[in-house]
Amino acid sequence: MVLGSKDLTHVPLDEQEHPNDHERVHEKTGRRPLSQSPRKKKETDPALMDFELSRDINLQTEVQHQIEILGLKKQALPVWKIWVLGTLSGLWMSIAATFANMAASSIGDGVTKYVPVAPKFVVSIFAPVAMYFIVVFGGEFYSGNCMFLSVGWFKGKLTTIQVLINWIQCFLANSLGCIIGIWMFASLTELFQDEDQIEFLKRNAEAKQHVGMWLSFIRGIPANLMICTSIQMGISARDMQGKLIVLHFPLMMYTVCGFEHALTNMVVVPLGIAYGAQVNIGSWLLTNIIPAAIGNAIGGGLIIGGVETLLFNWDKGEGNTNEVQHTHSVEKSMLKYNPFSRIRVPTVDKGARNAEQLLSVRASLADTLRKIEEVEQQLLDVELTDEMVNIDSEAVEAAKSELRRRRGGAPSSSSMELPSTLRSSLHHLQSGAASNSEGAPGDVAVTVREQ
Repeated sequence: MVLGSKDLTHVPLDEQEHPNDHERVHEKTGRRPLSQSPRKKKETDPALMDFELSRDINLQTEVQHQIEILGLKKQALPVWKIWVLGTLSGLWMSIAATFANMAASSIGDGVTKYVPVAPKFVVSIFAPVAMYFIVVFGGEFYSGNCMFLSVGWFKGKLTTIQVLINWIQCFLANSLGCIIGIWMFASLTELFQDEDQIEFLKRNAEAKQHVGMWLSFIRGIPANLMICTSIQMGISARDMQGKLIVLHFPLMMYTVCGFEHALTNMVVVPLGIAYGAQVNIGSWLLTNIIPAAIGNAIGGGLIIGGVETLLFNWDKGEGNTNEVQHTHSVEKSMLKYNPFSRIRVPTVDKGARNAEQLLSVRASLADTLRKIEEVEQQLLDVELTDEMVNIDSEAVEAAKSELRRRRGGAPSSSSMELPSTLRSSLHHLQSGAASNSEGAPGDVAVTVREQ
């Protein structure tokens, strides 16, 4: 019989395995034999036993930690760099918006009559290119900073004043970049010449001032929710193709739905004004831009930043929804209230952790002292005999008397000489015990490890 094969000598012929058993029909029952269960197949198949899923994305805990680091870095940027990078982001948006509106305004009335969403859909295809530039090339973007800095605020590493100052500076820099970009790339260049295109731009710009304060606020929440979700997924992706895909589709969703993004409106309305739209700038800023910006902060900061912090940092960052097992100790379940924040944030109580470390050190110190006392007691219990050779009896007796004085509380005359004397005596005792070949009764072996 060949090793590794089954011995079928005592197995009936109708029960023996056949290479095509899964295709044969049993002669008696008329049924096919049951296939091997997946679990049993995995246990017996070496290829499946060594199989592991490849991880092509970053886990949520890693993404949350990266967002927290980016938030702290963005807050620490100097003012001039925030304005430069923020203006650059506005330029990216103005270029992408000019491109998208050029394509959307070219759709004739015949198409929009039967497919009214066609212009929005075309804009949603090309407008997200601005996010590619901001994420890949670089830039400070108000919508993304709503999420980044909120995570640091929820974790108590940033104050409310720091967050608000950064948001205001970044929003103003983005708005400045949008206005400059529209003036340079769309107005001075006179790209829009057709009357239908100009009417399209004017109609969109004038419609923004009639949205109303409440609708601008409510529609601003899901707009930045989608934007920050796309940024979060972009950080999760490890390759450029994955980043571009996940950045694109959430932006398409909010654009087609018609949600209000304050910075997008800072492109749409100036573009219409450049070609003759009649817009009351004060009313537009008060009823559209400011409410939409507040809604954007809630959608990207409170919802995405807050929920992400709650899900992936609530137990010291070690557990998340991707992990199978969660270990929750008393230390991890403790809460402390940060008086500088507006909500209760689940965090680890550092006082309890320091107390545990102190107890551990005390236990280690007590164990060390106990070992020292055992060694001292061994020395006191030593009785010199004639079989012990090469032992300085005077040194041993001096060490023993010194130990007795110490335990009795009497002052030591040579406290600095005791450690060397004790080590010498113990060394002689151990050498004398080792020199006795037959192990005479009364020999003592003492092992000392210096602490």
